[in-house]
Amino acid sequence: MSANNDNHIPNIAQTDTQTAPNTESAIKAAQQQKYKYVIQNKEVDKRLKHKKIVAILLIALLIIALLGGLIYGTLSFLENNNFKIVVERKSLQTFTLSKQQAFTNPSGELEMQGPDVMSDVTLLDIFPRLDAIKAHEGSFAEVDKAKNYMAATFFLRNETSQTARYRESVEIQATTKGMCEAMRVLIIRTMPSGETEYDCYAQPRKDGEAEQVIPTYYCWEDENGKKNCVPHPPGCFQQGQVYTTDFELTSNANATPWLAIPFVSSTYVSYDPSRTIPPSAIIRYTFIVWLEGWDPECDNSIIGDITRLEFRFTAI
Repeated sequence: MSANNDNHIPNIAQTDTQTAPNTESAIKAAQQQKYKYVIQNKEVDKRLKHKKIVAILLIALLIIALLGGLIYGTLSFLENNNFKIVVERKSLQTFTLSKQQAFTNPSGELEMQGPDVMSDVTLLDIFPRLDAIKAHEGSFAEVDKAKNYMAATFFLRNETSQTARYRESVEIQATTKGMCEAMRVLIIRTMPSGETEYDCYAQPRKDGEAEQVIPTYYCWEDENGKKNCVPHPPGCFQQGQVYTTDFELTSNANATPWLAIPFVSSTYVSYDPSRTIPPSAIIRYTFIVWLEGWDPECDNSIIGDITRLEFRFTAI
């Protein structure tokens, strides 16, 4: 029995010796697979974190770009609503400019701040403030920031002991959507003698005739070439009514309507090469720039337009 039992007893040592390598290999393989899985997960996490960082940076850059563009656009818009007045460099020994009649800060260049936004208005809306605009020194926006027109007063002084001849011009430096078609530029000069000059400039009408400073009618030609005129804006005026240079509305057929001086060209509002100023004298300049809302050409097509103007003086 014992002999038979010995024959049937398995050799445990031999079996353990044969299976041990296989078990170790399996454990190592499992560990390697585990490590591989962990490494792959870490790499995936790294890639995800990297993508998140890139996405955050891109969003941040986009926000900065948008803010930068907004700031630039705002600054440009504000800058373009300034009115620049300059004495040409070669004329600086002859003329100086100042925002104050006392010439506490004489200069060869001035900038007058305008409103943040210009929209349509009519001279009749500005007229009640005209005396205040003329009396104020510097930009009227400093005391009336809510208004949608540009207005300012400055002073030109002859620094010599002789009568000086000079050229006065207002240049259109840029325009994009035809704002000039509805724009009015009023220049008021108070001369050393006390005499006051009023000159208002505007683009001619489509038919080539001068615009009214304060429009009261609208004219057009029909298909037969016949000229027709109707009160404009509707309901505001009667047929034949016009405004005179005294801001008087009249139906007198013999009255002379206040007509604007046509712009000299597409690049100049005015160009006067024959002005003079006595020795050591001062001329008080007041200018007002607005979009005439009663002008038929003041419509939505000019929304977003930017026009730059420069008032320039040159000794000749």
